[in-house]
This record gives sequence, structure tokens and C-alpha cells, in this order.
Amino acid sequence: MKRLAVRALAAALTLLGLLSVVSAAGARRESGLTLSDDLKLERTYYQNNQDGAVKEQLLTYTPGGDVTPLVVYGDTLYGRSTMDYLEEYLSDQGYTAVGAVNAAFFDMSTGIPYGMVVTDGILRTSGNVMTVGISEDGDVTIGTPNLKVTMEYVGGETEISYNKALTKSNGYCLYSPDYDYVTKNSLDGYYLILEADENYLTTDCTLEATVVDIEADVSKVDIPEDGFVLGLAMDTDYSSAMASVKKMEVGDTITITTTIDRDWEDVAYAVGGGELLVEDGRALSGFTLDTAEKQAARSALGIKSNGDVVVYTVDKGNGSDGMTLEALAERMEELGCETAVNLDGGGSTCLGVTQPGDTEFTTVNSPSDGKQRECANYLFFVRPTKRAGDATRLHLYPYDAAVLPGGELEFTAKATDRNYMAADVPGDVTYTANGGTMDGDTFTAGKAGTATVKASAGGLSTSASVLVVETPTTLEIYREDQEKP
Repeated sequence: MKRLAVRALAAALTLLGLLSVVSAAGARRESGLTLSDDLKLERTYYQNNQDGAVKEQLLTYTPGGDVTPLVVYGDTLYGRSTMDYLEEYLSDQGYTAVGAVNAAFFDMSTGIPYGMVVTDGILRTSGNVMTVGISEDGDVTIGTPNLKVTMEYVGGETEISYNKALTKSNGYCLYSPDYDYVTKNSLDGYYLILEADENYLTTDCTLEATVVDIEADVSKVDIPEDGFVLGLAMDTDYSSAMASVKKMEVGDTITITTTIDRDWEDVAYAVGGGELLVEDGRALSGFTLDTAEKQAARSALGIKSNGDVVVYTVDKGNGSDGMTLEALAERMEELGCETAVNLDGGGSTCLGVTQPGDTEFTTVNSPSDGKQRECANYLFFVRPTKRAGDATRLHLYPYDAAVLPGGELEFTAKATDRNYMAADVPGDVTYTANGGTMDGDTFTAGKAGTATVKASAGGLSTSASVLVVETPTTLEIYREDQEKP
């Protein structure tokens, strides 16, 4: 009975969303979805001798429209969040998340990113790795910002870290309320509690702070809402720095200055990445990341010569073999990027969208952890949430289905207004099909090939292609309530 039941199941299986099921040597399958006038999603499956099976997802963003990119990390830098959590965070602030990708490399134990982060024109944490910068108008750049945070005090002038975990070797660390409500360091430190007119820094500013309290031999110190905390590890590698800071008394002042390259002065958002993948239109090599030569899930961002931005992810597992960094660099060059940077990959790789007509945010890749990993921050493409107007477009789902001959697919038509906000479908929906039959909204596939399902309502119409596969080369069965085979 079990064998007969499995055969019956396999004969009726609908291969929805499993791009790997149509695999064959040299095979290629592509699907696309317009998310807005300036953001498009593409999903591709292909095989080659170098990388094996590749399932990739990419967003193409054109600056200057209704959708703009933002760097998002939540309420504090310390800790990590899933993409879905931050999508809800943005929704509460009046934004609709059209697309998103994970961004910075980070410390898994603290969630603190290794590079610089800027949001709303405010510097949240320092760092000088290869960085993605975003202007107020949504234009994107990649480079090294050469940010410096310095302080003048009784011991002279020195460069300091900003909102980073305290270590023996990183010298002075300055903390603002963006870090958290408390320092949460694992090492005991010597701390100066500072009061200032502002409790934040920009990338080009000078600020005076006054010492109002001193705490020593502790790992956790409250960060005041109206100021900062300056810390130095008790067991620091810099004995002269410790001697100097111990000369500071309550009432003394410290001058904090930030500078950055001129090209980065007007950046409203920024997030650090990894190594440069493409420079002047040519793929680079010789990468130093410890996983560079492994085939892994990857995330990357590139910029084309016309200013368009390519956000790229490739899966590892679930029918995809991942990529080495060198293969990723070559792929970003193939996609037309003049410059491209590696973002955090592996289990962090995640790409999500709000499909037109939907009100729910959806993960469109297959995270290698089997679920969304909590990460430090993300790059979101958002637009202000507006009340939907009358429907001007229909959208048909699933938009990228594959099915066996005789298999069934249930279709759903959704609508959006001219701004791609979800709207009511204008009346009853009528479905027709070529390459199969329709019974209401249910399509039954005919013979192998490409079928087309059409939907119309209220004078609007749309269509979707269905790939009908006679003999799939691989087949994976999933529980409805789980993402793993």
C-alpha cells in the first residue's frame, strides 16, 4: 500500500516553485516579476560545469522613482533581527517593504556589524571596510569612506572606535544610545560617563562632552539618553592610554570630531560589506575571505554604468550548489556591473519581496539554515504606504510554476493601483488557458511544453506561463508547514 500511495502522490505532484525539478545539463529557466516601476525581481535556475546547479534571485533597482533604499537595523545595534521582524518594524513607521536583502558581516555573539552604518544621516557605528552608500535621492555608491572618529582630551588627540564591543586591542570605544541602553561588554573596563548637547554623531561634526561620572572595573555601564560613555579595557594593550584617561576628572571636557571623504559627506544611509568583487567592469580574484573557495550561499550588490543597482543572492541547498567568491565576481560582471561588493553570505543570505497585490512580505530564496537567520542589518527598498486607489493592474499567481502533465494548479488573481498598492479586484475573475484546461481557477496541464493561463476582471487582464515537464530529473517533497525537504 505504501508503494502505491507514493506512486499516486508522485503522479499528481504539482512542482510549484521548485526550479530544480526541470534541471538538465545546460538547462536554464528564468522568471521575472515587476514589483514596482523601479524595482524588478528575477529568478533563474541554470547548470554549468563550473558551478553545478545554481538557483539565483536578483533585484534590479532604478533610482529616482517612488521606491528608495534604506539601511535598517531596528532599535539598537546590539542584537540581531530577522528580515520579517524588520519588515514589520518598517510597516509600523509607515513604509511598505517592496524588496530586501541581508547586508553587513557582523559578530554573531553581539550582532554588532564590522563596518560603518549610517541611517537618516546619523552615524550609528564606525568602520572603514568596503561600504555601500545611499544618497537622499536613492543613488547608490560603493567605496571606502575613510571615516575617522577622534577625540581631544588631557592625553592629547587619538582616533577612537564608535559603538563597537570593547577589546584589549581596539583602544577607546565611544558608546551612544544607538548601541543599547547598557555597554554589555565581556571585559571589565574603565568608563567615563559623558553629557553633551546631542546624543549622536554625524559623519562630519564636532561635539563637546563633559565628564559627569567615572566607573572602573565593570563590564556593564548604563548609557545615558542625553550623552555617551567612553570606555577602555582595564587590561588594555595601551598602558599610556589608561594612564591618560585616569587623569580625567568629573567636569573635564572631551572634544569628539568625525571626518569623512568629501564624496561621502551627503550619504544618508551606509552599510559596510566585504571584499570588492568587480572593479571598472572586470571581475576580481584572489579573495581572502575564509570561505572564498567554498561553494556557499552568497549575497552581493553591484552598480551598472547607468546607475541601476543589482542585488544578487544565490542559494546553497534545495537544488542549488552555491558559488565560490570568484564565481560570484564573474557572475556580477556578466550581469553588467561596473562595481560590485560581497555582502554577508551563508546562512545569512536572504532576499524577500512584497509581491504586487499582496500585503504580506515573502522570502523568495531558500535560506540555507532552513529559515531566516537573525542578522545585524538589511538593505530594504521601500515606499510610503498609501491608501490604495482603484485597481489599474491585475497580477496572476503563481507566476513561475512548473507542473507534470495532468497536474493541477490553483491560480489567484490580485490587483494593484497605479502605485502598486494592493487594491480590490474589480469584479469577478474569468480564467482561460492554452496548453491545458481551466475549471474555475484550477488549471489542469496538458502535454509537455509551455502553457499560458490568462485572467481578466473589470476590463483588466494578465497572464502567467506554466512550464509542463514530462520527465523531471529531480523531485523533492516538502511538508506544507516546513521549508526543508
